[in-house]
Amino acid sequence: MHSKSNLFLIELIIAVLFFSLAAAVCIQMFALGHSINKSNEEKEHAIVSCISLAEAFEAADGDAGAAAEYFPESQMTGNVITLYFDESWLATSGNEAVYKVSLTSSEEGMFSLADIKAVTIEDESEIYSLGTRIYHQRVRGQ
Repeated sequence: MHSKSNLFLIELIIAVLFFSLAAAVCIQMFALGHSINKSNEEKEHAIVSCISLAEAFEAADGDAGAAAEYFPESQMTGNVITLYFDESWLATSGNEAVYKVSLTSSEEGMFSLADIKAVTIEDESEIYSLGTRIYHQRVRGQ
């Protein structure tokens, strides 16, 4: 009778170890899923911000100064428009910012070019970038 209780105790210990191992794997999967979700949300917000800046640049017909007027919270330095965002991707000042989206404009012949980048301020790692160009059509006779 004594050996049966020892065998049951060993079985019970093995079952507890198996479920502990399975729980550890599940917790790691949940942590990885949370990390991937946060990264995807960050990228999604960066894409939306870059596209908004590109569309403002297009609406302003390639004029960075006019495009900056679409974003009252933007900062304009030379030919660079900079937008700052907090951890929730709400527009903020540069002091409280976690993310930065900047548009650098240039002219090349009949084109207005814009290089738009979203980066984290902490380590300047790029989240998303977008390049756009606007063709300025000549009117006949000019």
